Amino acid sequence: MKLDTIVANLIVASRNDGYVEGYCECKRHVTEALNVDWNTQYSGMHVQTTDDEFVSAQETYNNLRLPIMDPEHCNMMITLGV
Repeated sequence: MKLDTIVANLIVASRNDGYVEGYCECKRHVTEALNVDWNTQYSGMHVQTTDDEFVSAQETYNNLRLPIMDPEHCNMMITLGV
């Protein structure tokens, strides 16, 4: 996979995970503040699981290996990751 594709996938997965987590947090606040059950059945975030996708994208990025472009060291690899 290309570096730009891997980075783009990580950004999208991170953003999606943040949206879902934020929506769930808002639901909890509304439920607690108004003491009502907020029906999310028809929400786009209903039963969304983004954790696995985000973890997978992080692992792909963390295990990314790129060849060094110096002809004298063409057998060397660098590893990106956090």
